[in-house]
Amino acid sequence: MILHHNKNNSKPAPSFKVPAWIPVTIKLLEKAFPKLALKLALKIFFRPIPFKTPPKELKWQRKASVKTLYADGLPFTVYRWNKKGKKILLVHGWSGRGTQFYKLIKKLLEKGYQPIAIDAPGHGRFPSKFTDLVKFIQAIEVTSASYGPFYAMVGHSLGGVAIANAAHGKVHALKLVIIASPARISYTVRDFCVRIGASSTTQTALYKKLEQLYGTKIHQYSLAEVVKGLSMPGLIIHDTDDEDVSYAEAIEIHNHWPGSRLHTTSGLGHRRVLRDKAVIKRILRFLDKNPELKSLTDQQIRYLIPKRKQDDSNPNS
Repeated sequence: MILHHNKNNSKPAPSFKVPAWIPVTIKLLEKAFPKLALKLALKIFFRPIPFKTPPKELKWQRKASVKTLYADGLPFTVYRWNKKGKKILLVHGWSGRGTQFYKLIKKLLEKGYQPIAIDAPGHGRFPSKFTDLVKFIQAIEVTSASYGPFYAMVGHSLGGVAIANAAHGKVHALKLVIIASPARISYTVRDFCVRIGASSTTQTALYKKLEQLYGTKIHQYSLAEVVKGLSMPGLIIHDTDDEDVSYAEAIEIHNHWPGSRLHTTSGLGHRRVLRDKAVIKRILRFLDKNPELKSLTDQQIRYLIPKRKQDDSNPNS
């Protein structure tokens, strides 16, 4: 069900356009040197595109307290606005930035929350030729060790996959917001190969290579699998006109996550959804509402309910 529709008549475009030389080169290599085609596909797959930060986001970077942390030896940036209030961790997607959430950050501050965002390893101030989902997850774990626990985590695209994996592991949060995220690693590989013009043969070889690198259970990183083991409530936001990640994947995630709600938009695409007023209002409503205690673990309940002061413990004092 579409809950709101964007009035802008322009059709949303993919988040970035693949340079024309890449599909041409891939097809030529597949015919003569298939191993080189796979090598090039892998190189592109693991390398983020360093987009220029817009002035509106630079303004929010300057407003934040900034710290450099390390995930498996790779530096990454943590931004924090405010030092009080419930902590909300914001995690961008592939080739993204923490300040892409600037409109949400503004509203979170107005509501008294404490937004914390990262530029994941290989992104922002520390570009790299290689990073991956595991590095995103490790960065969330390191950030949690320094700034956590979190009241909620919000993730866009790959960031949504990362926060769910982190929450399923070491990182504590009461709520998750998943925006425009892919359901399965295999879908991500498939869509990537379509965009770079690679054949099904290269696609199969690429997935097998990922299994060699991360183990044959790589599918267990998939969001549709991870959410099966999550106890906290979740809000899934996805646009029907997303050209990067199919809306059908949001439905699949929702169907595997008993504690989730699906908020559907239309006409916003993959990244514009982050700046939409109605989407931000929906996120704030979700954050403002206390989760039902019966759905939480004992540890989550202890975090949600503030500890009484020592003086309050004695009824006769």
